[in-house]
Amino acid sequence: MTDEELVQRILQGEQEALENLHERHADGLYRYIYAKTSNRMDAEELLQDVFFKAAKHLPSFQEKASFKTWLYRIARNALTDYYRSRTVKHRAVPTEAQVLEAASGFADSPEETVVQQSAVADIAELINGLPSDYQEVLHLRLMEDFSTKETAAVMGKSMLSVKALYRRAKKKLAAELREGGEAHGS
Repeated sequence: MTDEELVQRILQGEQEALENLHERHADGLYRYIYAKTSNRMDAEELLQDVFFKAAKHLPSFQEKASFKTWLYRIARNALTDYYRSRTVKHRAVPTEAQVLEAASGFADSPEETVVQQSAVADIAELINGLPSDYQEVLHLRLMEDFSTKETAAVMGKSMLSVKALYRRAKKKLAAELREGGEAHGS
């Protein structure tokens, strides 16, 4: 059943449909919010706010974009409000344990887990050092598997702008990875 069909069922009063939509999108939204806040408690609180706002405004949902895109747009707006309400100058880089907790899937052996922890933490640190637009486009395209069109809708940019931004972000991340590898003697 599509998200849009579930929305129709919710509007008809079916509670189970709401639970299905929550189940379908909660993990991805949490990863998106956590990547922006680097704080588990804030991410959980913002996730609740996003679903509350989505439920409250569900009757006004128009299928101009997919439900998922609409939901992530609400999350982006909630994050904007979050940063406006705080005097956050710099976000903290998540610890290795936090990054792995937020990421899905783990290595099979303890040795692979340690290697994966180190690599994920290094990449997360590099991404967190990129400009916020680069961070967002990389997260939406790579972690959430959004299309260019969906990413453009969430970010409020044209598709052409998102394509260029994504290309620059990947190029900058690749350069940072090369510099990091050279600095470590790789």
